[in-house]
Amino acid sequence: MRSDRVCRGEIQQRVKGKNGAGESVDVWQRVGPRRWMDVRDLTGRERVGDSTNYVADARGFCSWVDGVDADMRVVWRGRTYRIVAPPIDKNGQRRDMELLLEYDHGHQGNS
Repeated sequence: MRSDRVCRGEIQQRVKGKNGAGESVDVWQRVGPRRWMDVRDLTGRERVGDSTNYVADARGFCSWVDGVDADMRVVWRGRTYRIVAPPIDKNGQRRDMELLLEYDHGHQGNS
């Protein structure tokens, strides 16, 4: 999977944290180590699924991470993507996964 497109990215989950005033706020926390990823923009809006259709802007490919779900996000090359569907395990071995992603226009980087 190593090519000029592949670089380190991260999967993040929303957790409860505290702001400077001690108030409870949602913050993003990395899930596991940064990992090699390849994110490829789709040429058009693509619908994927059986009875439930997901709309995706991109597909992300990386090594398998347990517990990834649609409440998480990917940060790759300074762009933030929402995960829109559970990971796809194409070979059934939980070695690699494909993620359907939607570009999050409201966030950049690790915000």
